[in-house]
Amino acid sequence: MPWSLFLLFWLPAGFYVLTDRDIPPRVAVTVGDDVEVIAEHVGQLYRADYAPILVCGGMGGTHDDHTREGIAAACGLELTTHAECRAILQKRDEERDLPFTPERQRMAEMPAGATLLFNPEGAPGFSLFGKIFAFPGFPRMLQPMLTSLLDGDASSSGIAPPVPAERQWRSEEVLLATIEGAIAGCVEQSHLGKPSAVLLTLPAFRTLPCPRCGRTSVCLVNGGLRLSQANTQERSQNG
Repeated sequence: MPWSLFLLFWLPAGFYVLTDRDIPPRVAVTVGDDVEVIAEHVGQLYRADYAPILVCGGMGGTHDDHTREGIAAACGLELTTHAECRAILQKRDEERDLPFTPERQRMAEMPAGATLLFNPEGAPGFSLFGKIFAFPGFPRMLQPMLTSLLDGDASSSGIAPPVPAERQWRSEEVLLATIEGAIAGCVEQSHLGKPSAVLLTLPAFRTLPCPRCGRTSVCLVNGGLRLSQANTQERSQNG
């Protein structure tokens, strides 16, 4: 099943945790804190059998945090108080001599049947059906929580443990004093017979003169093929 990374705020921390395991997300969506919009997009991914669906952000207790309501609506579930989560939050506030305010209590409201995801830095996240996983949006919370989910621990196996070094993606960037169109054919040919390699080109807009046309465009070659700069330049000139 395809992976989905559904973000209320774009967080590279979550993206790189996935790509380091050779499982880059197939879909990435950024939306605002709107219950109907969240429900629409999460629901579409869930009904299309994307799994896992990783949601982050909008998990606080303020008036504009609507991720819990949106996910519940997407799955046709009631939003209920999760007793274990409430106890964790209350104990944490008592230990810090803080009032357990209604806003803090609101963070214990979750879709019915949700399973908690431990957060070493704050309020727990949750999962549903083993497919939808909701995290706080702060990178210092998201990254260890997502890593724990993927790798597993002593009590549970991970859903995507790290892959051996020889299977991990490797990337290299090469700056060429040429225009993108001059090497487009070469880049396209590089994909033939190499399903595990990806080679992309992007204009870098630097001020290096092109030896062929004198323009000041520079092509940025970025991808998983480990080509030396000399070989890449030779291909661009012959392309």
